[in-house]
Amino acid sequence: TAMSDEQKRLTIIAQAKVYLGRKFTSQEDRQCKVFVQKFVVNPISGITLPQNYKNIYDPFNLARWNNSSEVEIVYQWLGNLSSISSMSLKPGYIIQWRMKDGTPHTFIVEAIGLYTIQMLDANFVAPLTVGRHWQDLNWINQKISAGTVYRVK
Repeated sequence: TAMSDEQKRLTIIAQAKVYLGRKFTSQEDRQCKVFVQKFVVNPISGITLPQNYKNIYDPFNLARWNNSSEVEIVYQWLGNLSSISSMSLKPGYIIQWRMKDGTPHTFIVEAIGLYTIQMLDANFVAPLTVGRHWQDLNWINQKISAGTVYRVK
């Protein structure tokens, strides 16, 4: 039988945690989105995450993916967030955001606090490494210009 939404989200987290501390040597594998796709989402569900949306004239340039029937947009934002709860997060959701310097980043939500998100990702805590870290609302508002929250179908 197919997994429920909650089972899928919890499995995504469990699969990502298997790689905590792992160092990747391949240039491709060290990328945050490749880690989420190749080592976490695809082995669980067999889907391929959409390509990053690229249109320099659109405010969501690199802060979301191309449309796909494989994922559902749960929430999008531009500029500052008023709260973490406004993002409608659940553990196991995936976020694609664009930092104010233009860099995109993809990560898995592991836990949610009142003003924080615990993240599982690659190449953020240390180069070439899968890690876990918290980011608070103030940091997000200082560093992030836009983002999209996804649920894997």
